[in-house]
Amino acid sequence: MMLRLDIIPGLRPEDQDYAWHYKMRNKDQDMPRTKKYYEAHPPAEGDTVVVLHTYGGKMCKPHVTSIEAITTRKRLVVDHAHYGWAGKSFWRTGQNCYAPTGQCWLVPGELYADIPVSPDLEWDRLGQRAEEEARHERLGLVELADFFGGSERLVNELRILFEETGLTGEESIKALGEEVKTEKHYNFIRKTVSRETIRNHNRNIYKD
Repeated sequence: MMLRLDIIPGLRPEDQDYAWHYKMRNKDQDMPRTKKYYEAHPPAEGDTVVVLHTYGGKMCKPHVTSIEAITTRKRLVVDHAHYGWAGKSFWRTGQNCYAPTGQCWLVPGELYADIPVSPDLEWDRLGQRAEEEARHERLGLVELADFFGGSERLVNELRILFEETGLTGEESIKALGEEVKTEKHYNFIRKTVSRETIRNHNRNIYKD
């Protein structure tokens, strides 16, 4: 059973696009799915469709509307809010007839299930993903110990870093990991930069 898209907050006629975040969709991925769906379920006048449009790397407010008519050439005629960027006729792939290479297309209502969220919630999600990615990218203690040739030398490096910067234990591990990543990068591109130079550059930001 299809969702009642027209009553979902963010997709209702009265909702303003700036007050919501809409999940980005890919036209090239949607079109084969739309074609396959309409081959199995031929469209009819009155069927719900969602007209999509991207601009400046952002998904504009999807317009939940319906098929007004179907031409003798089987084109779908849809009155939609993105008319200024594309015509009212669409092929059964969802591609717009007037602007086939543009960023305006449609999908059947049955294939749309992206629920809008508030910008604040989206920022929170982005922040959480960034923190998770940073944790995965951060070098762990085992990797640092391997790099410095053992746990004793690692402890000594962390002690020196702590004395020079006053960072906490967790902060010292993170900072030392960044130094090691920088040194590995220079080694990879075969550029000679001494460990002392990297240390001085990175630790200078912690000094008054």
